Amino acid sequence: MKFRYPASIATLALVAAACGGATTAADAAGDLATPVSAGTTAEPRIIDVELTEFAITADTFDVETGETVTFVVTNNGAVEHEFELSNDHEVEKHLASGHAEHQEDTDIEHEEEAEKLKLVLAPGATGELTVTFEDTSTLTKIVCLIPGHYEAGMEAGITFAG
Repeated sequence: MKFRYPASIATLALVAAACGGATTAADAAGDLATPVSAGTTAEPRIIDVELTEFAITADTFDVETGETVTFVVTNNGAVEHEFELSNDHEVEKHLASGHAEHQEDTDIEHEEEAEKLKLVLAPGATGELTVTFEDTSTLTKIVCLIPGHYEAGMEAGITFAG
């Protein structure tokens, strides 16, 4: 298995991106753009998440449009898991590629962008991911795309109120 960036590096990438100002939403095809902005003036809401074999704490996570959330994610499983913010279009592309992202010959630029929306956690590890939800169509689910994990049921929805 290929070495992945530690959660702290992914978190630092998100913080750096957040300091750079707002970004655009996904294009019409549903591709992900980094949905991180300068954030809200209030403190981010904390959502604790647990990953196990092969489940995510909740079936659905409710967020407000424009809300900044910090996910505090703990892998209580016995194997490595991912916590990735995504959507149906991106998941379908990933699965159609045969999990190419997890192969040695990946597109580094795409992978670095994806790292901003993902934590990869070893068993027992905890990481944080902070994101501002600006567009209700860009990030609609949370998944673990390690080969076999999504297929075993590691997904949760994101629903927007307001």
